[in-house]
Amino acid sequence: MHFKTFLLFTCLLTLSLASTKRLWTLSSPAFAPGGFIPYKYSGYTDKNINPPLSLSWDPEALPKGTKSLALIVDDPDAPRVGPWRHWLVKDIPVTTCYIAAGSVPGVQLENSWGNAEYGGPTPPSGTHRYFFQLYAMPTKKLKATNGDDFYAEVLSNALGAAVLLGRYTAPDQ
Repeated sequence: MHFKTFLLFTCLLTLSLASTKRLWTLSSPAFAPGGFIPYKYSGYTDKNINPPLSLSWDPEALPKGTKSLALIVDDPDAPRVGPWRHWLVKDIPVTTCYIAAGSVPGVQLENSWGNAEYGGPTPPSGTHRYFFQLYAMPTKKLKATNGDDFYAEVLSNALGAAVLLGRYTAPDQ
């Protein structure tokens, strides 16, 4: 799927939720929306741990029929075709309200490095944007077993989305 289509779909889902009385949001105590992701959550450390994420909502704010959540963290500024996949997680319980730093909330799928784990920001140069996207899904278990199928399944079945943008600047080289 082309990245522009993917980004448009995510924006439309987010806007559709904004028209409801109750919103669900994705935030992090580690960085402000649109702010810079701290170094300790980057791929430049030997720990390479995910930042903590807070999922804030009234349970009634989730789209009707939500049975699980799916998380995509990607970098659309990576110098390759399509976004660079940093973290793909499926089958997150709908009752999840906090993802602790270094924790795994569901089943991880292979990222762009070929590992089923979180891969922190490691831009080769300049400042890159990192989109943390949480999707409401209509099934408890997704069928996808790889990144391409996961993107397709999430984007064709998502009931809604919450998005958090973080940025990271490459250290001087």
